[in-house]
Amino acid sequence: MLYMFCTMLEDEGELINDIFELKKWQFYQKLLDWTCATSKFIKNDDFNLLRRVFTIKELAEIKRKLNRNIALSMYNKGSFHITDTDIIKRKLMPDCHFNKLEINEIGRKEHLLTNTFIVLNYMRPSKEQDNHGHIVFEFVHKSFYEFLAAEAVIEALHSLSINDMSMDAIAEVFYESFGRLNISWEIRTFIENLMDEILPVKLAIIYEDLLDFYYSFHLPRVFINTHSSKVIGEYFNKYPENISKKLEMESNVTSALLFLLPQLAQLCRKRFKIGKEKYDFKNFSLHSSTINNNDFLDLSFSEFNKISLQGMNLGTTDFSECYIDSCDLDYTQFVNSEFDDCQILNSNMKSVNLRGASFSNAVLKQLTIKESDFSDAIFENAILEKVKIEESNMHNLTFGNFSRLEGIKIYKSDLSHVIFENCYILDSMLKKIVIAYGSFENIKIENCDLTDSDFSYSTMTGLLQQSVCINSQFIKCNFKGGDCSNSDFTNANFSGANLEGVNFSNANLSNVNFKGANLKGAIFTNANLSKVDFSNIYLDDTYSLECDFTNALLADTNFTTLDLTKSKMKGTKLIRANLSFANLSKMDLSNINLKYAKVVNSNLSESILVFSEIVEAKICNACLRNCDLTGVDFLDSIIQDSDFSFSDLTLTNIEGRLSVYVNNKDINVKRS
Repeated sequence: MLYMFCTMLEDEGELINDIFELKKWQFYQKLLDWTCATSKFIKNDDFNLLRRVFTIKELAEIKRKLNRNIALSMYNKGSFHITDTDIIKRKLMPDCHFNKLEINEIGRKEHLLTNTFIVLNYMRPSKEQDNHGHIVFEFVHKSFYEFLAAEAVIEALHSLSINDMSMDAIAEVFYESFGRLNISWEIRTFIENLMDEILPVKLAIIYEDLLDFYYSFHLPRVFINTHSSKVIGEYFNKYPENISKKLEMESNVTSALLFLLPQLAQLCRKRFKIGKEKYDFKNFSLHSSTINNNDFLDLSFSEFNKISLQGMNLGTTDFSECYIDSCDLDYTQFVNSEFDDCQILNSNMKSVNLRGASFSNAVLKQLTIKESDFSDAIFENAILEKVKIEESNMHNLTFGNFSRLEGIKIYKSDLSHVIFENCYILDSMLKKIVIAYGSFENIKIENCDLTDSDFSYSTMTGLLQQSVCINSQFIKCNFKGGDCSNSDFTNANFSGANLEGVNFSNANLSNVNFKGANLKGAIFTNANLSKVDFSNIYLDDTYSLECDFTNALLADTNFTTLDLTKSKMKGTKLIRANLSFANLSKMDLSNINLKYAKVVNSNLSESILVFSEIVEAKICNACLRNCDLTGVDFLDSIIQDSDFSFSDLTLTNIEGRLSVYVNNKDINVKRS
């Protein structure tokens, strides 16, 4: 191939500037155009006779047609080598040209054909042996089979563009072209590119003819199962070895139709309907190994309306840009299938296997899904509305790239290791689900009910922007060991939830309900916990709240009666907080802000409050014995009947320096 490529560039120097911009199919097209048409590969000694009869243009046409026929014949034969005798027997030489030769001796024709092969340059003698001593040829590279087979398919489609073509004629073209041609991925790619070159008018005729053939003959099984058909009889006369391969041929024809019709529909700006309403697609595929055990089936741009796909194996099928409405999808296999840009509406999906399926830009509405497998599936920029999912496996599922879930209900399902990234969950219910080790990054959860769900060791953070989980119900959820930092949980309800060891750093938890919640070991560093009532949280046998509130905003919070001695509260802002009867003894409370706070019957003994701000606070019957109050600002605070015995009041603005303070005496704080 390299030699041929270099020879072509030597002969056609102007191609050098464009060669690297050619796509793969264009490269092969140029190479074959040049090889068939160049005079360099017509030897005078062998081709003088042909040169006297044909022009260079005619010879090029003969060679191109012949080699398309050879490639397609090889697929029909199931053998990728051929003899000169095969070519004559199968009538592969274009008759309209070859009949111009007034030569009757078969040997002479074989000689001419042999020389034709040799000069084509991309064919060579094969190492395969023929039982009758004939010369065996093969293409120098598999890609030539594939491109020439694709060209043969396009030529067959062109033949369908003849107006008023009979159904038998259409059937003959299609059956001969696709009976043994299992369209590989490489051939598909060549066909798709070459179809773009067909004129729109011809495309429309081809599409309508094939559609008529599909609906009238193929769906009801009239053509392929009619053994008395003249078309089939002639085909088996040409390829008798294929009589025992009817099932394989049927599958190939089915696969070809379901590949070509959606592609043609797209090019004609139409949508191919896979079947008429209430059609059972399974009946169509009962004898089709292509569909039931396919490696790849392309149904993109198709329409399924009130169709039954129940129980079918459609794994690795391409449903891109399909419209699926009111269909029965129960017990169907869709493993690793593609539903990108697809719409699936008003359908039931029980015991469906969608493992590894792709739903990029897909829309799913009004679906009922039960006992199904979505593990490893990917939803990118997808929309799910009013979808009900029960008792399903959604392990390692991914929702990303601004996917939107609205009005969905997920119940008793496994979403462990699920990924929600840059997406929205609105007005939905996700109850009694397992989302352990899940990832929720930069998401918005609003007005959702996630009661009794397991979020243990999940990540719910906002890396690029704040994750929003406002007005949602997390009642009795398990978030143990999770990461909810940088998230907004405004007005969320965590009552009865297990929040042990959860990281809420930099989170917004204003007006959150923690009633009965377990906050042991939770981290609230730099968090906003305004208007939170901590007085009714769950406490273990130690009756002590053990959290990290460092630098947190705790405005308008209620800590009454709580033992906070195991918590960290350095730098916290307890503005208007209620610390009545709370125990904060032996703690580092330096730089805290207790402005307007209520410190009544509270115990702060032996704590460090250096340079804290206790402005306009109410301190009554409080114990501040042995405290370090260096630099504390008590401006406009009311201090009554409180004990400051043995505390260090250096640089405080309490009137007078007292090493020992006597109870039952009010202190008036100087105004600065």
